[in-house]
Amino acid sequence: LSLIDSKYEVDTTDSETIHFGGITNRMNNSCISNCHNMGDIMVNSEGRAYVGGIVGNTGVGENIVINCTNCGNLTGTSVGGIVSIGNSVSIINCYNTGNISVYASSDVGAKAGGVAATSRGEITNCYNKGTVDLVFENSLENYLYSHYAAGIVGDGYNTDVTNCNNSGNISCNAVDSSVYLGGVVGMTSNGTISN
Repeated sequence: LSLIDSKYEVDTTDSETIHFGGITNRMNNSCISNCHNMGDIMVNSEGRAYVGGIVGNTGVGENIVINCTNCGNLTGTSVGGIVSIGNSVSIINCYNTGNISVYASSDVGAKAGGVAATSRGEITNCYNKGTVDLVFENSLENYLYSHYAAGIVGDGYNTDVTNCNNSGNISCNAVDSSVYLGGVVGMTSNGTISN
């Protein structure tokens, strides 16, 4: 399945959470394979905007995303080139070439990754060539949460990253102890990074 020349724009002042994926908003105990998004997705929201080039959010059960690609440019508060929020997910043989922009407001922590914004699982044989840009609207002293941006996964808890590479630029307009940036992983806990 390929989505070509599509473009999605969502502007809302609603404080509710939005999940948006180029192929699906959410998956539970499922497998997505050989899917490709080439359309831009831009979500501007007062709440949390979880945007993934393929999947917005992986929920319960064992989930697999394999042989998928994203070339579209993505914007939101939590953005992954393939998956935004990856719970119990294996992301295998996937790549992103689209540019990623995440914006942080005073009450929303921002997360961005060329493959996944947040991951709890494994990321194997994946790469990113798109830029990852973390933007703060105000002075950092007004922010309540931590923020993450990296070439593969922004926030990787219990995640094993294997044989992955990033050649995209990571940028941020402000840095302090609440901002975690990385060429491959922004922050990892109880996980491994190899090859």
